[in-house]
Parts: sequence; structure tokens; C-alpha cells
Amino acid sequence: MRPIHLASAALISLAACHSPAEPIAATEPQPQPPRSIVAGVVTAERVSGGVRLTNGDDSPVAYAVWNPDFLGLFTPCTTTDASCPRLGPGASVTVSEASVTGRAPGMQRVVVRWWHVVAGQADGVREVVVGL
Repeated sequence: MRPIHLASAALISLAACHSPAEPIAATEPQPQPPRSIVAGVVTAERVSGGVRLTNGDDSPVAYAVWNPDFLGLFTPCTTTDASCPRLGPGASVTVSEASVTGRAPGMQRVVVRWWHVVAGQADGVREVVVGL
């Protein structure tokens, strides 16, 4: 046998003997996100029937609450009408589970996104996941 063939045969034998690590079972419980979290100046916490957002900043923030498994495209709104909800300085709002974009039965978490609107643009979207 030629040396190159011998080396190839040895490599194939080693590869055949290697057993990969066991895959993680799909039923293994996933860690749950916290039910209350401070993300910059916005606090998001699980309350009965929804998620309460509190703006700890001295300027308004726009916000959105989404199902993190929803495949819809997210674009931060920057308008001043009711389609772009805002939370004033020091204000709180409870977003009901029924109002969560892309809500689904059995949701176990939501993603809260918030941003400042500066000169008609979002200054950077921050996000945090909250367990339900």
C-alpha cells in the first residue's frame, strides 16, 4: 500500500471511531428570563395580565412589546401620532398580553423594545426579554 493510501485509511478509521457528543434533548427546560428587569432608564416587569413599563428618564420614550418568536419585521416608529406609543418622563403603562405584537397561546416571554425619537429618527433601539 502506498503511504498516502495508508494515511487516508488511518484517517478514515479514526473518523469512524469518533462518536459525537449527545445532542441536547428538545424537551430540556430552557432558562426563563427574569420577570422584572431594568434596561437603561426603562423598567419592565411582569404584572397580572401584562407587562408594566416605567420610564425613569427625563424625556419621553417610544416602545413596543413583541413575542420574541414572532417572525414579523420590526421597525421603530418615529411619528407623533397614536400609532407610535410614547411613555412620558416618570410615567408607567401596562401593556396587556392581548396587545403584544405577534402574541400566541402559551407565550412564556416577551421582548420589550424602547427608544428615544430624536429629529424624527430612533436614536437606538434597546431591548430586554421579560418572562411571563
